[in-house]
Amino acid sequence: MNEIFRNRLLPEYSRQELEEEFIRCCESLDEKATEILKLEKQAQYLDGRLGRLQQDIEDQSRQQVCFDGKHAPIAYRQSQLTVKELQDQITELETDLAQRQLKRDKVLQEVRYFRSLLNFPGKRSKVGTTTNKGKRKTRAELARMLSVLLTNKQIPPQMIYRVQTAISILNHNLDDAEQPMRELMECIGESLQLFEMLDKKKQIKEREEKIEQMRAKLAELRQRHDEMTDMHKKLLQQYKDEAEQNNAKYKEVMDLQHEKEAKEAEAAKLNELQIIADGLKNEIQLLEDQKVKLKEDNDERIKKLREQMEEAIKKLKSELADLENHCAALRASNKDLESRVAELERQYADAKERRDEIEEISQKLQAEYMSLRGYFVQMLSQTNDDPFENQRFVDFLNQMGAKDWKFATIRMFQDDIEKLKTRKQLILEKMAKYENFQAKLNDMIASKNELIAALESQLQSLQIENGIMLDQMAVKPKQDYVEGAPHVEFEQEAVINLLEEETAIMISFREFNIIKPQILGPKKCQILLSIDFYEHETQMTRAVSPTDDSFDTSIMFTCKNDFQLRDYVKKSCAKVQFYKIIGFDSNPIGEAIISFAPFLDDKNEFTSTLTFHSPDSNVDFAEVKYEAGIYIPLLK
Repeated sequence: MNEIFRNRLLPEYSRQELEEEFIRCCESLDEKATEILKLEKQAQYLDGRLGRLQQDIEDQSRQQVCFDGKHAPIAYRQSQLTVKELQDQITELETDLAQRQLKRDKVLQEVRYFRSLLNFPGKRSKVGTTTNKGKRKTRAELARMLSVLLTNKQIPPQMIYRVQTAISILNHNLDDAEQPMRELMECIGESLQLFEMLDKKKQIKEREEKIEQMRAKLAELRQRHDEMTDMHKKLLQQYKDEAEQNNAKYKEVMDLQHEKEAKEAEAAKLNELQIIADGLKNEIQLLEDQKVKLKEDNDERIKKLREQMEEAIKKLKSELADLENHCAALRASNKDLESRVAELERQYADAKERRDEIEEISQKLQAEYMSLRGYFVQMLSQTNDDPFENQRFVDFLNQMGAKDWKFATIRMFQDDIEKLKTRKQLILEKMAKYENFQAKLNDMIASKNELIAALESQLQSLQIENGIMLDQMAVKPKQDYVEGAPHVEFEQEAVINLLEEETAIMISFREFNIIKPQILGPKKCQILLSIDFYEHETQMTRAVSPTDDSFDTSIMFTCKNDFQLRDYVKKSCAKVQFYKIIGFDSNPIGEAIISFAPFLDDKNEFTSTLTFHSPDSNVDFAEVKYEAGIYIPLLK
């Protein structure tokens, strides 16, 4: 069931109209929020004024002024002006609040409209009223007792005034008690300043009551303002939720509208199909009538044809008997012919199979013959001798017959011979290449020998000049190693990129053991190794935790394979430093050296252990296992 509002159905609203209505309501809510802020500022201003008045009343430190009536007109006028100003402001606030209330009611009406779209019933709360009635029986009894005294005519006037005053006070009629009190004061001759003070006190009390009323009203206005603010927020949120739900409902309605249109289109198609079906039914009825008529005609024709067929069948039966006798004779002769044909077909199939086998064998022999013929024709063209006059060839043919070799076997040997020839050619090319390379190496060796001789002569001259002997030079410590490096594997791309005069040296840092953990310190850190080798830049392993087992890092150095590299390996070592990393700071805490002396002993791969020494603590604190390998051995 569709909800109706303003004589329009919900599906009749377009999306643009709903969006414009939503934007307009949001703008009105923003305006009301601005107006509420202005009211809050005015309420704060009035609250400040009232607070200052309250402070003036409660301030005990201010000088007490004796109110003798001289300043009464001025004070009264000032208080009246203040009260008038506050009353005017309260009246303006009430008027403004009434206007805001009308606007709020209008907004609520709009919200109820959207709520009515979603079938959300409004909620009303009923506030009960309570009454509190109290009875003062004691004061009433006293008043009745005093009223009895007034009936006594012997009571003096002063006593009458006193009793009347008491009765008025007991009845809470202080205004009525004022007149008999004044008469009493005139009788006793007292001054009227007391009544002036009472009047002034009464005025002050009235003003205080008005101030309290204004405060109560201001508190009520604040409460109403807070309630309106909360209600505004709730209504705004509710409006947003309802707007989202409206969008969802609108989408559902549009989907239902599309489905309705689709159903209507289907219904229209069904109506068309129904009309077509009715027409077809009429045509079918006509066809059935024609069918009945044709059936009757066919029955008559069949009856006539049946009579004709019976006559023809009688004739055919007589002819059929003659044909059966003739066919029996033909069947006997056909059986003999079929047996002969089957025998001939079997013989033909066997002959065909033998012919296919012979053709296949002949084709293979032709192919083998052609291949061998081409090969041997090439060989015969290279000599003038008849191969059948050669005893070795004749013996080879005899062995072929004895070993039951075929042309396929000879062809297989021919392919192997071709492969061996190709391999031989490659080997010869490599030998020529290496001979050229060896000649270059010999030239290099000669030049290096000359350089070494010149350097040795310079070294001897320096020794003679400085008195330094070769046997006094320090000898490198020998390093223990094991031949083999299972984790050193040269990548194919790196090997292909090597030049003819280059080689590659790879170092793989494996497991490590921290012997002295106190060298690393108590803080959490990471460790890594750096290596300086030959003319290359410093390379580093990956950073790992001290609790790990291995660095698992391989570093490859590409070097020119000459006597300088050999001399470096012979006389120098690679320096390895142990780094500790904390945050972004890294500090070396130890070092060790790697000797590549096994490469000089034709050990292309070896495994050894590094022992790192701490120069600060003068202790060995870590051991690292490493593997080293060289791709092309060092020149000798």
